[in-house]
Amino acid sequence: MFDLNFISAVFILVAAAYLVLMIMMVSGIRKYKDEIIPGSSPVTKVSIIVPARNEELNLMNCLEDLAGQDYPPGLLEVLLMDDGSTDRTVQIAEKFKTDHPGFNLAVMTEAGGTSFRPHKKEVIKRAVSFATGELILTTDADTRSGKSWISSVAACYEKSRPKMILGPVAF
Repeated sequence: MFDLNFISAVFILVAAAYLVLMIMMVSGIRKYKDEIIPGSSPVTKVSIIVPARNEELNLMNCLEDLAGQDYPPGLLEVLLMDDGSTDRTVQIAEKFKTDHPGFNLAVMTEAGGTSFRPHKKEVIKRAVSFATGELILTTDADTRSGKSWISSVAACYEKSRPKMILGPVAF
């Protein structure tokens, strides 16, 4: 059907486009790395979407990091979207919510025990429809975040009003 030269040319084109995208991202991160410093009085309401499936071993660290942010609690909401967990993920999140009454955490699960199990993208899409923040951030339930993660992203948003903000992930 396709000859080897055509497939090779397509592969090289895709690889080159990916390389250009990565160079642009690294360049952008370096450009703003030292420029964006969290302000003393943020004004942007932030919604954080955390999709989770079977994250009972990691969820507590993620929630503790989010609850310990240096961002004003009144400007922050966290939407934990259960993605069909079969472990204690939901129970751990509900207990965390009870134990931290000043932390605005909503734990959302698939109602009615249906057999439909959405995929991560669908869960995030659904969460966006519930989010009330002007700025929506996503993170995974197995991710740790530094104390100034939200304030740094919000400061970038308040300063430049970009359409999209990407951040690096350390492994």
